Amino acid sequence: MIAVIATVSLKPGSEAKFFELFRQLKVEVDANEPGTLQYGLYRSRDNEASFKIIEHYASTEAWMAHKAADYTRETVPKLHKLFDKAAAEILDSIED
Repeated sequence: MIAVIATVSLKPGSEAKFFELFRQLKVEVDANEPGTLQYGLYRSRDNEASFKIIEHYASTEAWMAHKAADYTRETVPKLHKLFDKAAAEILDSIED
């Protein structure tokens, strides 16, 4: 299993568009990716402008399928334009 944890902060005034795009992407992920076990957005309790996108994939193949999907390739660059800062960490499960 693979986990991706992205930490993002948004440009001022971009929150509504970010939520809209993320929700649209999540609908597609949930409908089309059985190997994506979790795809969620979380807001920091300490900093309202900071978010975590937490993703869990059943396998490397599931993660690659997510990255290659048309809706991902279309939406993710739009999301990136709304970021003030972003960093991601890719994690491998030790339980597999």
